[in-house]
Amino acid sequence: VFYSSGATSVRFTLEESFGTGAPDTTAFSITGGGARWQLDANPINKIHFGLSSLDSSFLGNDALGYLSSLKSGGANALSSENYHQAANIAAAASQQVATDRARLGAVKSYSVDSTLSSLNSAKTALTAAVSSIEEVDFVSETANYQRLQSLYKMGVSVIAAINNNTANVLALLENIL
Repeated sequence: VFYSSGATSVRFTLEESFGTGAPDTTAFSITGGGARWQLDANPINKIHFGLSSLDSSFLGNDALGYLSSLKSGGANALSSENYHQAANIAAAASQQVATDRARLGAVKSYSVDSTLSSLNSAKTALTAAVSSIEEVDFVSETANYQRLQSLYKMGVSVIAAINNNTANVLALLENIL
């Protein structure tokens, strides 16, 4: 059976005996799979990662038994004095957890940390670019301000000269008349 919709896809195989029990008693467990993680802005850069089930009924194996069988009343409970079998089950469960920890650590080190480092470098470069643009903008605005100041001072000088010339023209006209 295969189902896919958007970012979710599931693939599994049903055995012939599946669903042949009493009505409403069919059950199944998902024992694998994972998630797709997009680590940066590029949609192509995705990793697929999943962990096996760390439930005590899945830690161990068919040959030895499972961690859940060590509980009181379980097939390999410590009260059964089958210490060697219990130690082997615990060792197998510990190995499974260590394997998943190693896989998770590898994904963190080689995918997540390297992507974070790359994104931090890009952030530093973008911050420097923004700073340069702001500096250029500041210099441009300062030059524009100084130009306007010069125009203002020249305008005041021209108006003062015109006022002064008007007074001189009126004085000459009064002398003539």
